[in-house]
Amino acid sequence: MIGFDMIEHALPARVLPLCLAALALGCGTDAAPVDEADGTESAGTETGPASPQSAQSEVPRNLTPSPSTAELEQMRLGERAFAHELYGEVSATEVEAGDNLILSPYCLRSAFGMSWAGAVEATETEMAEVLRFDLGQAPTHEVMNYVDLALADRNDVGDEDNPPIILLSNNRFFVHFDFPVLDSYLDVLAENYGADVKLVDFREGEPSRQQINQWVSDKTQERISELLPPSSIVDLSPLGGTVSVLVNTLYLKAPWAEAFPDSATAPAPFTLRDGSQTSVAMMRQDAVSVGYALVDGFEVVDLPLREGQLSLTLILPPVDSDALDTWLDPEQLEAIEDGLVTTHVELRLPRFEIEPEASLALRSSFMSLGMEAPFGGGFDNAYPGGGVFIDDIYHQVFFAVDEAGVEGAAATAIVNGLGFTPSEPPTAEYSVTFDRPFLLLLRDRDTGTMLFMGRVTQPTPA
Repeated sequence: MIGFDMIEHALPARVLPLCLAALALGCGTDAAPVDEADGTESAGTETGPASPQSAQSEVPRNLTPSPSTAELEQMRLGERAFAHELYGEVSATEVEAGDNLILSPYCLRSAFGMSWAGAVEATETEMAEVLRFDLGQAPTHEVMNYVDLALADRNDVGDEDNPPIILLSNNRFFVHFDFPVLDSYLDVLAENYGADVKLVDFREGEPSRQQINQWVSDKTQERISELLPPSSIVDLSPLGGTVSVLVNTLYLKAPWAEAFPDSATAPAPFTLRDGSQTSVAMMRQDAVSVGYALVDGFEVVDLPLREGQLSLTLILPPVDSDALDTWLDPEQLEAIEDGLVTTHVELRLPRFEIEPEASLALRSSFMSLGMEAPFGGGFDNAYPGGGVFIDDIYHQVFFAVDEAGVEGAAATAIVNGLGFTPSEPPTAEYSVTFDRPFLLLLRDRDTGTMLFMGRVTQPTPA
């Protein structure tokens, strides 16, 4: 795993995406916190540590998970179905049609995977149906662990000629210092998610909120500093309040396999959804080697990142398509990926940065998808006292694409080869210009994991 102390030495990134999801859980009036020692109510007392403490399961993380190929494939397809349904719901209810929208299916499922480990009965069933956790508890957590460890292997220190690849995922369980939690639940989090436990004092909600937001900011290189908005943490008292928060953060910084030259970027028009035009900084590659497909009117370019294990898939839908609002169903996405062929493309892509002003509060979206019971309780496999429910889900994503990574310098090197014929410069077989709204998907090619997905309707103005 690459530490954050390496980031300051890296060249500016071409792709700077990150995301996180948090599940805030509350406790109602019928379930006051209980001290495990004597069974007395303790949420309103002055006992316990004066400052946050750390705790950890004694079970080590399983570093050699071995799910079957069939299990990995079922979870991959499930992620695509979940992503399609959630994107459509959020697009219809949470953002305006002309706004950019970026989500992280992987980040959301990681946070929900930890929550689902404590679910029972209707809560467990509804969460599994919406999140497409179709394998049952143990196999699902094993697959999540396998994918997370596989993504950790994408990190690469680089060298003088190649900037590093940094892909970091972190999980943490913030819980009130004397609220009872089952050891078996903490063991699942430790073994499959590498999650540590942070004991906090939720009797004072605002300091706890600031503490969680600071941890998130640290893990995302300050790209997301206000995941939990004001009033999202309710002061814990004998009448109820916030008792725990589950958080996943994801941070990626990686260079293109072939960088966009700075000198080729120039102002160009971009047509917005309402038909008006704006000027954007349009990057250019004259004959870049990429994956290309034209499937049912969708023109697709798959841009590999360095080492080729991660790629950014850019999808230009037909003008009359509703895909910007609904995303692509799993069958469409499979057809597009199956249709990709490696060729040379003359590519025009706007430089853009998407940084939402606030988190998405997704409670209503998940309820609309059929997840209702979790907001009323059903987490008895985590909290022995019962009464714990999901209060809300906050999700925020930052995503940026540019041609950075080229440091200005001049030198001449004449390389004389022996025993080969110099090849002619490649000629582009296709020309693709992303000068109107398009979809994007950043995925891990080996596991198929959807790290980031969304639409770009308003690139950063030139």
